[in-house]
Amino acid sequence: MRLNDGTSQGVVSHHSRMGKSNGLHALEVAHLIIQEIVDATRETRAPDPTGARHELARTANAVAANIAEGYGRDTTKERNNGLRGARGELEEAQSHLKVAALTHSISQKRFYRIWNLSEVLHRMLAKLMRRP
Repeated sequence: MRLNDGTSQGVVSHHSRMGKSNGLHALEVAHLIIQEIVDATRETRAPDPTGARHELARTANAVAANIAEGYGRDTTKERNNGLRGARGELEEAQSHLKVAALTHSISQKRFYRIWNLSEVLHRMLAKLMRRP
């Protein structure tokens, strides 16, 4: 993850139950999406008449938070509720992403990078929800 001074720092999970075989990969992809959105906002000085960039950032943060919350729960049902929340927020983020691209609030290059990451995350969430 890039810091404000341009250096990089690894993201360390402090949650012992979220191993690589569980939701950590999905959470890492969610964090990559957030970083892409931050980078898109920094590079674009174009007006944001619909507020899509702001809403995109808000919903992307909610995706990551729901994944983390789901894995902080005790039962599979509770975990899946968090993952369903993440999936719903991801759908909303994709809608804001499309609006941001249509209004030229973000570049086409960033649009496709974020869109592709969001599609990967969508598939990951579906697979994780099928796990017992």
